[in-house]
Amino acid sequence: MFAKSISSFFFARTLNTTVPKMMSTCIETLSAEGRRDFYNSFDTVLTDCDGVLWLLNNTIKGATEVMNGFKANDKKVFFVTNNSTKSHAQFLEKFHALGFKAQANEVVSTSFLAAKYLKANLDPSKQVYVIGSPAIACELDALNIRHFGVGEDYLKSSVPTFVENIKLEPDVGAVLVGFDEHISYPKLFRAASYLKDQNVLFVATNTDESFPVSGTNLVMPGTGSLVCSVKTCAGRDPFVVGKPSSYICNVLTETNKIDPSRTLMIGDRCNTDILLGKRCGFKTLLVLTGVNSLKDVEEWSKSDDPKLLELVPDYYAQSIDKLRVSYRDKDDVLLEDSLESKNPHELFSIWFKKASERGDVRQPNAACLATATKSGIPSARFVLLKAFGESGYTFYTNSESRKGREIEENPIAAMTIYWDPMDRSVRIEGAVEKISESESTEYFDTRPKSSQIGAHVSRQSTVIASRESLSKLNKKLEVEYADKQVPRPSYWNGYRIIPKTMEFWQGQSDRLHDRIVFERAEHAAEKQIASHAGEKGWVFYRLSP
Repeated sequence: MFAKSISSFFFARTLNTTVPKMMSTCIETLSAEGRRDFYNSFDTVLTDCDGVLWLLNNTIKGATEVMNGFKANDKKVFFVTNNSTKSHAQFLEKFHALGFKAQANEVVSTSFLAAKYLKANLDPSKQVYVIGSPAIACELDALNIRHFGVGEDYLKSSVPTFVENIKLEPDVGAVLVGFDEHISYPKLFRAASYLKDQNVLFVATNTDESFPVSGTNLVMPGTGSLVCSVKTCAGRDPFVVGKPSSYICNVLTETNKIDPSRTLMIGDRCNTDILLGKRCGFKTLLVLTGVNSLKDVEEWSKSDDPKLLELVPDYYAQSIDKLRVSYRDKDDVLLEDSLESKNPHELFSIWFKKASERGDVRQPNAACLATATKSGIPSARFVLLKAFGESGYTFYTNSESRKGREIEENPIAAMTIYWDPMDRSVRIEGAVEKISESESTEYFDTRPKSSQIGAHVSRQSTVIASRESLSKLNKKLEVEYADKQVPRPSYWNGYRIIPKTMEFWQGQSDRLHDRIVFERAEHAAEKQIASHAGEKGWVFYRLSP
C-alpha cells in the first residue's frame, strides 16, 4: 500500500562489447515519494503544445490543471511550439480561451524565434523572402524586418513562360521557410534562386516531417517536407530555429536564466521534443497522446545506434493528465491556526471522510499496526480499522496470532493510516485494551458468513501442512453451518488503541512536509514542549519534517 512498484523498461542488445541499458520510467507507477522526488528535480518546464496540451482546438484532459498547477507551485513554464502558423497574440488568445494561465514571455513559437534570429543576423538593408504564414509576417513586422512572399503565388502559365518572365528582388538577404498552405512551384523556384547566393541566409522554422490526423489514415505534410524541398533544389542546409535546434535553449538561457540540469521537457514527438531535451541536458518526458508511441521507444532502445538511443525519453506517461494528481497547491498547508478541528478525533474523522469519498483510495480504513514483544522485538502488519472516536481506534483479530500474543504481554501499539492519493497519513500511538466480549460478538455477527467461517478455519500464525488443508476444513464448515449461525470463536476479539499521541502528516511538493502532533496535555507538560491549546485535554505542536 505504501509504495507502488516502480515499472521501468530496460533494453540492451548483446554485442561483443557491453551496451549500457536504456531506461525510461513510467510516471504513473512511481510511488508517492518517487513522484515528489521527480517534481523536486526540476524548476522549469518546457512543454510542446499540439499533441501534449491540445489536439486541434480541444484541450487534452488534465492539461490546464497540470500546467496551471506547475505555475501555482512556483515552477517556470514555457510553451515551446514548432507551430509557425500563429503569432504571439494568437497563441495567447488560444491559451486563455482553453484556460491556460499563460503570459506573452512564456510562449516560444518558431515564428517568434525566426524573427528574433533574423533581427540579430540579417543585414538591416536587406529583406526576407518568406515561404510561410501571415503569423510569420506579423512577427517580422513587430521587429521592423522587411519581407515579402506571404500568400498565394501559383503557376499561372507554363514553366518555360514563367521562367522567361520571372523577376527576382535584388535586395534579398534571407529566405525563411515555415508552414505554408500555399506552397507552389513558383515559391520553390524563387527560394532556390535567392539561395544560390551563399550570402543569403537560409532559415527554417522547424523540420517536423508530418502529422497524423486523429482517427483516420490521413497524413498531413509538415513544415519539414517544405524545408526538404527547398533544401534539395538549393543544395544548402538551413539554420533551424525550432526544436530540436539548441537555439531555443540558448534564447531561454539568455533571457530567463534557466538551469538545464533542473529543466523538464515534455513532448509527444521524440525527434524534436525529446531530442531537444537530450541535446540541451534537460530531463525528458514523452506523452503518448501525439506522434510517437511506446512501441517506437521500445524499438529505438534495442538499437546500438547512438542517434536512435538519443530519442529514448527519461520518462513517459499515457497523457499529461497523469501528472495532475501529484501536485499540491503551495497554499494547501497545515497551519496551526487554521486546522479544521483542534480535537484530534474530530480532525481524523474529517480526513477519513474525505479519503472515503474519493474514488482513488481503495481501502481508506487499511492501517499498519505495529506491536512488540516485552523485550522490544517489533512486528507490523495491516489490519482494518473498524471504529474510531473518543473511546479509541478499534480493530479485530485472532488473539492467538503473533500480534495478539504481543499485545497480551506488551499492551502498547502504533497504528499508521496512509492515503497515498491525498499525500496524507495519521499515526496513532497508545495503550491497547481488549474490548468486551459482547462488543466483539455484536460485530462478529454482522460479518459475511464466509468471513465468520474463515475465522474458524484459520488459526492465525500457526504452521499448516498445505493450503489444501485449509480448503478442506473450509468446505466442511460451510456444510456444517449451512443452515445455522456461526458462533464467534473465543480467540477472535476486538482491540482498541487509546491514543496518547496522534500525528497528522501532509506531504508537500517541496518536501517541507507538515507534521502536526496532538498529545495529551499532561504528557506534553512533562516534556516541557511549547504547544498550542487543543480541545478536550489535548495540546498540539509542529515537528520538523
